[in-house]
Amino acid sequence: MINRIKKIKIHINIKTFPSILKNLFLAVFGLLKSIFRLLASMPGVFSYIFSNIKSFFLIRSFWGRTNFYTRYFQAVIIFLTVSLFLTGVFTKLSAVGDTNFTKDTFASITNGNIDVVQQGVGIQTVVANSGLNFKYSQYVTQSTDNLDSIAKAFGVSKDTIKWANQSVINYFTETFNTGVTLFIPEINGVLYEVQAGDTVDSVVAKAHGDKFQVIEINQLVAPTFTLAPGARILIPNGSLDAPPPPATYYYYTGPAVDVTVLAGISFINPMGSCGGYIISQPFWAGHNGVDLAGPYGCPIVAAADGVVDYVGWSNYGEGNMVRIYHGNGVYTSYYHGSGYGNISLGQHVSAGEIILYEGMTGKATGPHCHFGLRLGAYNFIDPRPYVPY
Repeated sequence: MINRIKKIKIHINIKTFPSILKNLFLAVFGLLKSIFRLLASMPGVFSYIFSNIKSFFLIRSFWGRTNFYTRYFQAVIIFLTVSLFLTGVFTKLSAVGDTNFTKDTFASITNGNIDVVQQGVGIQTVVANSGLNFKYSQYVTQSTDNLDSIAKAFGVSKDTIKWANQSVINYFTETFNTGVTLFIPEINGVLYEVQAGDTVDSVVAKAHGDKFQVIEINQLVAPTFTLAPGARILIPNGSLDAPPPPATYYYYTGPAVDVTVLAGISFINPMGSCGGYIISQPFWAGHNGVDLAGPYGCPIVAAADGVVDYVGWSNYGEGNMVRIYHGNGVYTSYYHGSGYGNISLGQHVSAGEIILYEGMTGKATGPHCHFGLRLGAYNFIDPRPYVPY
């Protein structure tokens, strides 16, 4: 058998095949020779298998064939050998590339570092597929995380992370819940989620950025530079003004209040500027308000004249909220906003004045405004008979 394998080498035409292919071919048959020698030395079942392979593969498939057939057989063997060799090379290169990609896309943070090997989950890098000149990461917070460790791991400032995640990070305490998703740009600046009605000029003014840089890095199309609501754009080296500080709750301590006091208040629809909203959850014993679900970012207005009693973040699930005192122990409250109107604590507001923008901060599964009507310190009532929404 070994002699026959040696004779196969004679059929290789050196002038016909390049030297490297010849060497590959000889290497393969050298390996076969070693395998056959090993199998031939084994008794029993291996000898039986070996004899059948030898009879079928070498004798029936090669010997006794025409010269054309043998050259065709050689060409097929060489083609398969080269294909396997190249496949191995490209597989190795692909594995190296996949390793680099994994380090960029899936990791988690331990003690301020991106730990890929031990953790393996947490970060997903979003590479924009629309030709944008930047990328950002989505990171799911772990129980051991804090804002300092995350900022250090990603190489950006804490403000950059806070500006991009106002709905889940308390701006003043810099706290957040475990398991929330943070959006983190690769450079310092404002990663801004476009709201309905935004323009390049309005966003640049709000985020204190450079218009040319915003257009360039986000590949905005001239001449309108249109922004799509819900899209995220980057304002390099931009900044956002700090939100108004939260107030301390205080409660009505006057005499008991009943619904008769509502007759002296002229209510309007707080969602009058949000077209297409629905009542996603009504008032009931386990839900002390009504959920009005509309487009993300649409303006929410004061339902009646009053004084801003509270504006800021609430840690009890309300998220960004506003509460207005209308006198005689009557309050209206507005929860889960994505941002605030131009208001401050103690400011008088008129019915119809923008106080909040619809969002889903706090405990919310979708964009909506939780609207509540309260009499006295704790008595929430169904607002529907009194407020036209």
